[in-house]
Amino acid sequence: MKEVDTLSDTSIYFKLRNILRIARQAAHAAQLENARYGIPKIFSRKGIMYYEYPDGRITTERPEMFERGEE
Repeated sequence: MKEVDTLSDTSIYFKLRNILRIARQAAHAAQLENARYGIPKIFSRKGIMYYEYPDGRITTERPEMFERGEE
């Protein structure tokens, strides 16, 4: 990883930490809500998309609920 210079104004680090905390909380809340509706978590490893269902099942097959319908 490339090293970068430390900023002289350390308040930016505290602001960034707060933004990241809020983002993590929002993402976690969204995952819990999606689980209530049976919507899988989506993640990628080495360029492969995975779908993890609330029951713990993991698959690489795209769920039907994510397919676009005819308009």
